[in-house]
Amino acid sequence: MEESPRTDYGFYSNGAITVQIRNFTPHPVTVVRRDGTVLEEFPPDPEGPARSHERSIRMTPLVAVVISEGMERLPDPEPGVALIVSMIVKNQLPLRRDLLSPADIVRNAEGTPIGCRVLLL
Repeated sequence: MEESPRTDYGFYSNGAITVQIRNFTPHPVTVVRRDGTVLEEFPPDPEGPARSHERSIRMTPLVAVVISEGMERLPDPEPGVALIVSMIVKNQLPLRRDLLSPADIVRNAEGTPIGCRVLLL
């Protein structure tokens, strides 16, 4: 499979569309290939991580309802820009089509996450 040509740091193009990818998690996000080589690393955005403010209401010993009380430091959608966020943030905003989350997490021998294989749209 042919890789998309890189046009500049954080910008990716498939020849028809160019997208800037910004990381709004508190840590670098490393995308790795199946063979373990690093495809790309996205440092945290200088604006800081996007945070979800929520509270939970326990309904039974096994069930709780989580209520979102807003987001912090998450920019509005912008054409040509995708944002890497935590799955918690992404799940609370299901209509946002500009949010990506790390998926297919890669771990080292101790079980520590060291990267992901894809960014989930």
